Amino acid sequence: MSRPLASIVVPAYNEGPELAGNLCALARYLSTAQSPYDFEIIVVDDGSTDATYETASAAALEIPELRIVRHSRNRGLGSAIRTGFAFAEGSVAIVYDSDLSYAPEIVLRLLEQLDLDNDDLVLASPYMRGGKVANVPLLRRFLSREANRFLSFATNGRYSTLTCMVRAYRLSFFRNVPSTEERMEINPELAFSAIKRGARISEIPAVLRWSDGRAKTRARVSLRRTAKQIARTMRYGVAHRPAVLLALPGIMPGVLPLMLAIMVFLHLSLGTIAIITVITMVIQNASLALFAGQLAVFGRNTLRSARAQAPSARR
Repeated sequence: MSRPLASIVVPAYNEGPELAGNLCALARYLSTAQSPYDFEIIVVDDGSTDATYETASAAALEIPELRIVRHSRNRGLGSAIRTGFAFAEGSVAIVYDSDLSYAPEIVLRLLEQLDLDNDDLVLASPYMRGGKVANVPLLRRFLSREANRFLSFATNGRYSTLTCMVRAYRLSFFRNVPSTEERMEINPELAFSAIKRGARISEIPAVLRWSDGRAKTRARVSLRRTAKQIARTMRYGVAHRPAVLLALPGIMPGVLPLMLAIMVFLHLSLGTIAIITVITMVIQNASLALFAGQLAVFGRNTLRSARAQAPSARR
């Protein structure tokens, strides 16, 4: 009897010469792993401007199960994942990071959990108990952790990491789940869409470890781009559970001193520190004003309800 096929989808954009070695390391692990699955590897070159396509093509000469799909222009992570799903021939798909930021063993662990409870989605979570983050720049780690803390609150704490890319998907379920996000926001989009549709979802602890090269090249953060990404990500939590807005006043007062400490530690310029401080204070005041308005409405409705019940009580 033939074994089921699992498709490993590897989005790639300007990955450099290390890509071939990483793909070979992944393929070697899969060829020796004890698994009930056969594997195919689908590299989606998302319009790279370097030699990513040529490097992946060279790796394909050594890896028979490797296929390459190429976008003519950079379309973003969301598009790359959708393309990978479209070309996948397996019954399940594992989206995997091209720079091995998660060790290849995570592939089998995701598949084992997927089959254990007949799940539709399994998340690799560095933020749950037993998970770990290593060699990720401090500011990036802080922003990612806090965004996921907010999204976790929207799920009543059921899941710790909603933005992770490395996951196992049961394609019979997700081929019917629409997605529109072009970039990294596809990860919370698919997760919350799955929750809404009653998917069976599990989470396993995982170790996210950036290479020294990735940590060095991605140490700098674009404030405008990061702010937009956080806002787009957090809107999924608000849409799923609007009551999370009530948590903002409790979160924001502690953010300013923490942000100041991080900015001083990173030796940012005084101008940058001033801009971030003003933005943080505006958000604080806006959230407190929102909370005050919600509290006033709640108090008014409670008072009206008490007055309406008073005459009947006197009778």
